[in-house]
Amino acid sequence: MAAEMAQLNLRGTDLVVLSACDTATGKSLGGEGILGMRRALAAAGATNVILTLWPIADDTTAKIIDKFYERYFTGVPAPRAMAEIQQELLPELLEEYDAPDALFLLAPFLCTGLVN
Repeated sequence: MAAEMAQLNLRGTDLVVLSACDTATGKSLGGEGILGMRRALAAAGATNVILTLWPIADDTTAKIIDKFYERYFTGVPAPRAMAEIQQELLPELLEEYDAPDALFLLAPFLCTGLVN
């Protein structure tokens, strides 16, 4: 799938969001490194990409992505918006879960790209 994504024309696309499970993992290409969705989307021209490192909870994903979009659509660059939302939600999740579980819910979300 990543090879097909690399063929897309995403020049001028500021943000691609892949909020499904394990979207940041890639496939080893024997001696050529790992071709993952992030690298493929960057090669296709996407400036910023949101991916996840492991399986994610639906309710937490919805909360994170909703809050992310609220911040992003006010003009905050995507990587900064994701970092701010994770920092904002951490105290709330720490009230509900122990520290390892709270971090497990927040940590898989990556936003790679350019910070302005």
